[in-house]
Formats: sequence, structure tokens, C-alpha cells
Amino acid sequence: MNEIKKLAMVPMISGMLLLSLNGVAQTISQISDSFTKYYQGTVQEKIFVHTDKSAYMTGEILWFKAYNVDATYHKPLGLSKVVYVDVLDNKQNAIIQTKIEIKNGLGSGSVYIPVSASNGNYKLRAYTNWMKNFSPDYYFEKNITIINPLKSPEAITKAQSPGYDVQFFPEGGNLVAGISSKVAFKLTASDATGLSECRGFIVDQKHDTVARFRPLKFGIGSFLFTPIAGNVYTAVIKSGNTPAVTKELPAVESRGYVMAVKDAGSTHVEITVKGAGVEAGELYLFVHTGQSVKAGMAAPFNSGAAIFTLDKAKLGEGVSHLTIFNSARQPVCERLYFKRPKQNLIIEASADQPSYTRRKKVSVDIAAKDFSGRVKPANLSMSVYKIDSLQNIDAGEIFSYLWLKSDLRGNIESPGYYFKNSDAEADTALDNLMLTQGWRRFQWDNVFGNKQAAFSFLPEYDGHLIAGKITNTQTGGIAKDVVAYLSVPGKRVQLYAAKSDSTGRLIFNTRQLYGPGEIVVQTNSERDTTYHIDILSPFSEQFAKSPILKFNLTRGMQSAIEERSLSTQVQNIYLGNKIKHFYEPQVDSSGFYTPPIKPTFWITIPVLLQWKRY
Repeated sequence: MNEIKKLAMVPMISGMLLLSLNGVAQTISQISDSFTKYYQGTVQEKIFVHTDKSAYMTGEILWFKAYNVDATYHKPLGLSKVVYVDVLDNKQNAIIQTKIEIKNGLGSGSVYIPVSASNGNYKLRAYTNWMKNFSPDYYFEKNITIINPLKSPEAITKAQSPGYDVQFFPEGGNLVAGISSKVAFKLTASDATGLSECRGFIVDQKHDTVARFRPLKFGIGSFLFTPIAGNVYTAVIKSGNTPAVTKELPAVESRGYVMAVKDAGSTHVEITVKGAGVEAGELYLFVHTGQSVKAGMAAPFNSGAAIFTLDKAKLGEGVSHLTIFNSARQPVCERLYFKRPKQNLIIEASADQPSYTRRKKVSVDIAAKDFSGRVKPANLSMSVYKIDSLQNIDAGEIFSYLWLKSDLRGNIESPGYYFKNSDAEADTALDNLMLTQGWRRFQWDNVFGNKQAAFSFLPEYDGHLIAGKITNTQTGGIAKDVVAYLSVPGKRVQLYAAKSDSTGRLIFNTRQLYGPGEIVVQTNSERDTTYHIDILSPFSEQFAKSPILKFNLTRGMQSAIEERSLSTQVQNIYLGNKIKHFYEPQVDSSGFYTPPIKPTFWITIPVLLQWKRY
């Protein structure tokens, strides 16, 4: 009888195990489906701008080429046809604004550096109309230097404070009492660069030292630390002879989860999750790279711990997000992991001679090859500039920007370092970077609630969209369902029409709108003239919080400034008209005319040409 009972329990246990596996698979599927559904209607773009150099004199031309790619696979994206370029000063005022056309994700242009610009560093940023729906932190940004030889440099002021800041980032998100955590930190000087020559220590409320730390690279480092419930911890940082800076660590939680990620050999990543004051049950690991789901798995949370083993082959190249969910589908831990991408394209350049005399023709052969040596098609841009005390080698290149800098928050100092080096120190520095400057482009509450962002700006798929707002001057309210007309006077005749929506907004979908010019917008004056129309600025009015590095002129730059100022004046005198010349395409003028009601007769009139001998 006892044997019969034991045999009868086998199918019952198997059935419970099957239900449990089905529940796990269903939870992972729900998370993955919600994530995929959320991103199906949210296309992300990345812009990279290659400038001919990074230091300019007033009166020079800034040449650039723009690349527009999708944020996941980094392939050219033909969604937008216009890229906006701003040059901002340290007060977020634009001294230069321009728009350029892009086709199949590529476009090029130039801007003139105004002679009224002051000496200093500026921020060049680029974005599309579609990107204005998201945070300005996603815009492309690059620091450039502008020097005006006609203006005296500003006096250098001494800093009144130590001039550096420190931030702490517990791995996974929180400090939990009684659980050892890796705590990453970032020390930033007043010029937004990492502060490496310093030391720090952690003290409790009794002023007892519980941990010590030093930055590894670029002011970034990490240390292990086990907090105690009820204690308050403070960091004390000293650098040279400057006064010490103190900063409180994040509050210690009495209950929660702590996450630890480490490489388990060359093929796997081990994720350990520990908890205190939480119930036992299933924990779920969800991994995505960009907008692509890469892995989902479950592990039992017993005895206060759960362990996940993740195959590196499943991870996408670049930045991956590792998120831990509890049994209630609530995110409890998250961090980033970076997988170095394979550089599939090698650019080789060779000149026909090792050195040249003045006015000697230079021939440069450029080839794009894969690692097997086969020539590959590529769309490239090349700049040639003189390296002197004003101009250094530009470290901003497209490979490190797309794979690393564009997916992290804030300024990344020397992003190329993490690609050129692959030793143990570089791996540790890269992991510290993932802990200190990680972010994601969405909120999990919006994903599970399927709350799509309200898109106020349309992608400019055909051409430049000119937006306006129409109001009734008599009532002062918005005017809806009113047809307005936009015309561009000049040799290139253009006419467009638009109808206002319920908010009084007008959108004119233009095509081939090139060069400077004047636009005229009006309603049908034969029907009504009581409307007022405002044309809205197409440039973004949102700004990222990334600082602009301070620039100071030194005496060692004097000879370089004099030489470049002279060459700029000569170029503007003799070639000023040519370097600012643009070729404008012909535009079909049929928009001004309707199909003829009656047949039209064409008459050819001979014209007498008078020839004159010279």
C-alpha cells in the first residue's frame, strides 16, 4: 500500500514541476513581449558628425559630414532627411544654427564662424526633428574651440572651491545592510575631466574608517563595502594641498536586493543576486542590447541568494542592460555590461611620398578592408589639418561614439582608450565606467503599461517641415481647420499649403528647400484677414546638462594664432566667394498653377540676337 502511494505521488510532482516551468516561461515571455511591443513604435536614431578639425579661427569655415544610423544595429537609416546643427556657448546660446539635407543617412555641409564670436570652447550638437521627442542627452555633442584674434582673452579667475565633485553608484542600484556590495565612484574636476591624483576613505558616524579607495582611470574606480544597518557613511576625498571634500554615501536600506556581475571565464558571465528581508521565490534576469531582446531566464531565490549563468554569445555587441525582476515583475536590480565589438572594417591610407614641398600635389590612396584583406565598399570622410599648439589630434571618432559614448550618460573621457586596450586594467576600467555612467532610454512602468511617449515632432521623411501656429486676432483663441499658404519668393518658385489642426498648428511639408531666403505665410485674404500666424523655430530648445570645458589662451599659442589669422584673412580676401558658394537645384514651379480648364496654345516667338565684336 505504501508503494502505491509513493508511485501515485510521482505524476503529481511532475505536474507541479510542469506548472512551475510554465509559469516561469510565461513571466519571461510577458516581460519580453511588453518590451518588444513598447519599442515597435519607438524608432531611435543616432547622429555622428565628423568635423574637419576641432579648433577654428573666426572667419574660417567649419566643414562637417553627418551620419544618421539606427540606435540598435548602427546601420544607415533613411528615416529623417534633415539634420539640425547648433553651436552653443557656455550659457546655451546658439551662435550658429544651420540645417542640412541627408540622404540614406548621409549628409555634409559647412558653416561660417562669425567674427563676433568670443574666445572659448563651444558645444557643437546635431539632431533630427524626430530626436526632439526624446531627451537632449541623446543628441550628438562635441566640444570645439573658437579663437578671435581681435578680442582680448578673459582674465583667468582662481577657483574659490576645491573644484571637483564625487558621485557614488552601488552595483545594482542600492546598498543593503549586511550584504557586501561593489560601490563605483567618479571624481570630476571643475573642467569636467576625471580627477586621478587623489585618495579617499569611508567613515561612519563614529568617524571610524571602514573602507579606502583610489581612482583607477579618469577619476573612476570602485571598492567593496559591507554596510551595517542604522549607520550613516560619509566619503572624505583629498587631492594635493586642496581642502578635503566630503560626500554622503547613498542611504543603507534595511531590505532589498544586491547584484554582482563578474566574468566566469571567456564564455560566460555570472550574475549573483543576494537579498535581505525579502521573500523567497523566483527571480528573473532580462537582458537586452539596444532595442533587441537577447536573453531571459529564471533562478530560484533560496537561502537569500540566486545565481544566473549567462552565455556571452547571447549578448549583443556594445552596451547590454541586465535587469533583475522579482516574482511580481518588479525591477529590483539593474546594471550595464559591455561586450567589445569586432571592428569589421579596417581603413588603410598611404601617401605617394613621405614628405612634400610647398604647392606640391599630394596623392593619398584609401582602402577599406575586412580582416581577411578583402576590399569592402564604404562611405568615408577625411580631413587634413595642421597639428600645433591650438589643434591636437581629434579623439572623437565614429566607432567609439556609436558603440560606447552615445549609450552612456555624461561626458566620456578618452572613449578610444577602452577599444585600443584589452588588458586586465582596461577591462576593470570599462566595468567601472558601466557602473558609473549607465542609463536606459525608457521607464519600466511605461513598458508594462504600454505608455508610449507623446510624439510632438514628426520625422522629416520627405523634407523640411515648417511648423506654425494660427490664432484668431478678434477672439484671441486658436483657429482650427483654416487653410494657410507658404511661399518662397525668388528665382526658385515654391508654394505649399497646410490646414490647421484642433490646436491651431500648421505643418508645411516642403521639398528641396535650400539656401537662405524669405518665406511668406498667409491665409486666403479674399475670405478672411483676421488670422495671425507665428512660425515656430525648428531648432531644439532643450539642452543637455553636460558642461563645456573651460578654455584659456596661453603665450605658447601666440605664434600659431598669428599664422592662422593671417592665412584666414588671405583666404577670405581671395577666395571668399568660392568657399561660401552653394549650388541650388532647380525646383518644379507647377505648385503655383492648376491644370488648365481649356486647351492651352503655345506660340513660339523668334528672338533676334545681337552679336557684338570685342
